[in-house]
Amino acid sequence: MAYYEKLLTSNSAATSFGSRIPTVTAPVDGASAAGDSKVFTPDVSHDTIEIMPFGTSAADQTMAFQVVGWRQTGGATSIWVPTLICTCVGTLCTATGVASADVLNTDYLCDAITVTTGVTVVPSVTANTPAVALINIEGFQKYEVMVQRNSSAATVNALVAEY
Repeated sequence: MAYYEKLLTSNSAATSFGSRIPTVTAPVDGASAAGDSKVFTPDVSHDTIEIMPFGTSAADQTMAFQVVGWRQTGGATSIWVPTLICTCVGTLCTATGVASADVLNTDYLCDAITVTTGVTVVPSVTANTPAVALINIEGFQKYEVMVQRNSSAATVNALVAEY
């Protein structure tokens, strides 16, 4: 997916990240039942994802997102093991989406992203210009992007692209 894909069909009001533990069941591609995350199987030629977070409420509210990589062990009784790649906090700005589009005119994009856990590249942007996080997913058979409102934004979501 070289174009942006909206992470969740509807914005999430989750207030925390769900727990991820090893499992014998492969993570299923698509949105979670809780509506706060989505699992992807990356295109084999892609090793980086770009995340552009957004939310509702008002400028200067915050939201958070996490990326977890999933790898399967190679044994006869294999399990899927999650690895936290990064946790980031985004600050909503005055830039919004467009009415009746994937990102609505009531959705505020983030102009600042702070990495709180892990290693992620966040290119510098000027105030009220949408920011992105570039995250290396190389070597993972699946990855999962989770969002939560960080007790600030009303609801949250993100755009995700691979390259």
